Amino acid sequence: MKELPREVEERYGIVLGVVLPVTVSPTQLQMLRAAETESEKNWSIVLLIFSGANVMAHGETDSGRLRLPEFRIPSDLLDLDEFEATLKEKVFLEYGLKIDLSRYLMLGHCTFMSDSPVEGDESDTSSRTLHLFTARALNSDDLVAKEQPIGVARLVKPNLLADSLQREWADVRAQLNTGGTSQNMRDDYNASWAFVRSRLVALAFQKLFGWELPEV
Repeated sequence: MKELPREVEERYGIVLGVVLPVTVSPTQLQMLRAAETESEKNWSIVLLIFSGANVMAHGETDSGRLRLPEFRIPSDLLDLDEFEATLKEKVFLEYGLKIDLSRYLMLGHCTFMSDSPVEGDESDTSSRTLHLFTARALNSDDLVAKEQPIGVARLVKPNLLADSLQREWADVRAQLNTGGTSQNMRDDYNASWAFVRSRLVALAFQKLFGWELPEV
């Protein structure tokens, strides 16, 4: 599990750890493990950026699919100041937003396990770790409506994002249950992150707003 510098919790609060065990087919697990090296090079950070009663998200206008911004931060950063500066710079370059980090809300650690385990074989698992922070936009009027592969960045009501994430989680969980559909390592890598991200954010919404999201 890739932990952030100890000073992060000292400044932004004790994080809530969430463990997500998932069973997948041996073929799916093999592909996830092959892609795992990439996930170990960086910390994966999801930001819940508030502007008043809205949050920033990506999505196509008519698709009903929304997603929070996510960043990869090099895991060799040495201290808190360097971590903060790198993350804030990435947000500014991508969206033109200046932010204040508010709270280190959740750490999600997902372990994918083979549905046909071999006793004593450590290759029967693959892990993903995701960190979720809340933040406040200081200049939301300067948000750049920049087209991304997952749609235009904009401010939305939290309930719209929660509904979208629940659908995404159901879709990805179904794909993992069937062992994947593409047999493509990049797609499987993205699907594994999508599962962890969407489930973690749904749990964050439960914590922040008290919403009871249905289980799938």
